[in-house]
Amino acid sequence: ACISDEENNLVIAGAGSGKTSVMMGRAGFLVQSGQAKPKDILMLAFGRKAAIEMSERIAEKLPGVDVRASTFHSLGQSIIAEVENGKPSLSPLAEDEFAFRRFVDDCFQELMNDPAYREIAVNYFVEYLNEEVDPFDYKVEGDYLQALIDNDIRTLKGEQVKSHQESVIANFFLRQGIDYIYEHKYEHDTRTIDYRQYKPDFYLPEKGIYIEHYGIDENNNTAPYVDKDKYLEGMEWKRQLHEEYGTICLETFHYEYKRGELLSNLREKLLAAGVEMHPIDDDAVLDIIQEQMQLTEFTDLLTNMLGLYKLAAMTPERIAEKADGTANPGRFRAAVSLLLPIVDIYQRHLDEMEDIDFNDMINRATEYLRDGKFRPAWKHIMVDEFQDISGPRAELIGLLHEKCKNSSLFCVGDDWQAIYRFAGSDLSYMTGFEEKFGITRVTKLDMTFRFNDSISNVATQFITRNPDQIRKDIKTISTVKMPAISLLRAQNSKEEDQISNLSGVLAAIDRRKQDGKPTVLILGRYRFTLPDKNSLQQLRKRFPDLQINTSTVHAAKGNEADYVIVVNMESGKHGFPSEKITHPLLEALLPQKQSYAFAEERRLFYVAITRARERAYLLCDMARPSSFIVELLNEQYAIEKSEFIVPPGQLLCELVHCIQCETGSLVPRKGPYGNFYGCTHFPRCKHAENGCDCCGAFMKRDDRDKSCTDPDCTGWAPVCPLCQAEMVVRKGRYGDFWGCKNYRKTGPSCDH
Repeated sequence: ACISDEENNLVIAGAGSGKTSVMMGRAGFLVQSGQAKPKDILMLAFGRKAAIEMSERIAEKLPGVDVRASTFHSLGQSIIAEVENGKPSLSPLAEDEFAFRRFVDDCFQELMNDPAYREIAVNYFVEYLNEEVDPFDYKVEGDYLQALIDNDIRTLKGEQVKSHQESVIANFFLRQGIDYIYEHKYEHDTRTIDYRQYKPDFYLPEKGIYIEHYGIDENNNTAPYVDKDKYLEGMEWKRQLHEEYGTICLETFHYEYKRGELLSNLREKLLAAGVEMHPIDDDAVLDIIQEQMQLTEFTDLLTNMLGLYKLAAMTPERIAEKADGTANPGRFRAAVSLLLPIVDIYQRHLDEMEDIDFNDMINRATEYLRDGKFRPAWKHIMVDEFQDISGPRAELIGLLHEKCKNSSLFCVGDDWQAIYRFAGSDLSYMTGFEEKFGITRVTKLDMTFRFNDSISNVATQFITRNPDQIRKDIKTISTVKMPAISLLRAQNSKEEDQISNLSGVLAAIDRRKQDGKPTVLILGRYRFTLPDKNSLQQLRKRFPDLQINTSTVHAAKGNEADYVIVVNMESGKHGFPSEKITHPLLEALLPQKQSYAFAEERRLFYVAITRARERAYLLCDMARPSSFIVELLNEQYAIEKSEFIVPPGQLLCELVHCIQCETGSLVPRKGPYGNFYGCTHFPRCKHAENGCDCCGAFMKRDDRDKSCTDPDCTGWAPVCPLCQAEMVVRKGRYGDFWGCKNYRKTGPSCDH
């Protein structure tokens, strides 16, 4: 790798295989062999810390090789300084995220004084606040419910509703000054043992009118996961109920929305029913939005959009072209129309202050290269961590290579560790290197000096499930006979649980240590999932023979430790993988992501476990297991599952799947009638199961009975064949008998 010197060179390096050593070795070889002088070499790193470390290592290991690594930003700044005969000033807004957000908020508030801008803003909130989530696009109910949760579908009043279309109807009522109540209990008692009290979608108290929105198309078809016959029977039951009691119920339909007729038809139905409309003005709408903090959230969104707009070197013309490629072009165009005036104000501010931001350092330098105002003279262009390259940086590199006659391009990276798409990194420049830069000499560094073969085998098997990753056969120096990735399954629903679980793992590490003071790195997907400062001090005090530190996985890239502990391996928005959805308006400004599910999160997990030299530990609550943990268990990866005692209910992740929505998990909850297991998609999925009467552990259900999942417990109960509730032993005049738990002396009851 060090001595390759084609016009284009790509080194694909595995974790711990010596990427930095190759960069140093090549620079040293070029200088000491007389092929180049230090001034002929441009060595680029992404972060200031990485550039300093690389420069220091070259100075230490290669005396006389005076090559200094530079960041892209410092390179751009030096190019601008040479062309403009003066070093440009960096805007204070570029270095202060809070000040930048406040600047955007001030811009937005100022623009809202313009009636035309304010009208666009109000229309955006009324029509486009929520992402359009179509129930017909999902095959499993749980996936649809997760989409509602991920996109936080709510009304302008902040109500959590069961569909995007219901939010459209609610916002229409609000704008028209129509008082409504969402899911108000029907005025007559309709409860049965099988059904809760009937709650129509909307109730208009001033007129005593109900509104039901039905999820059917023109042919009475329902979403794939909905039982069509049962749904249509329910519709007919509701119609007969209203007819029986003489109540008015107006109906709207999914197909009306798809035709673009929902609100116009609803208006006609309301007017025919005698409902008066008194539209509220824009200021009143904005007051309501502000009360729900949605205005603040939107200015945060505009701040992030402005950052990505500049990062991607966008223009009004280019961003307009992006709209057609989005799922909701109308929403994107509406947001852009609110963003562009802020872009103009921000750019005018920079020009007036004679400042630039970090993105200008790249974009303006690229412009000067393209126009021929800057003539580079480097013969060897070297780039570290090339998997993190963004489009504008890649363009800068390409122009440098093009303008430097007879130059060579040498890039080192690992596509398995590409984890910065959210910051604009575009993996396609590495996976499609030859297509982007021309005929290329590819060298693979496939020997890792960091971790053993057990960690390597699991990590490689896991990352290569994604077929879009470049294949590498990683070899290791260290070999072990037993699995070196261990799973701790334990409850993690309380704050004190995490410290208890970490203590258990640290005690195991303490027993394993031999000589010295081993390093331990506790990794979390998010910083708030890590132990706080006080908890960390307690752990360090309890285990003085261990060097314990914490980090997010992103921040840990480039680091290593003897032992790694990955916490919070659970499902959910802040789990691992994170199921948090990038806002669609931001998604449109980011490089295209790979189609493989959780592709970047998968690479992030690879980074996490490959920080460990000796052993990695994964901590998971099996009541809500991460999909990664499910895969490791179900696909029989070579991990250690028996190092720790497994508590009741933590054995098999598939036992806690919700039988109603299919993708949710049943987790322990407390209610007015005691403890139970409820779906993680609550309140949109209300399915619940009782725990074991003997020990409280989860009860596995089949067609005839439920049995405790704790192997040491014999808890068991038959299932009522009528209502599917558990049966309990009751006493009667003829002795003990099995009776349904849903039996009541008064009201709806099951007397089986």
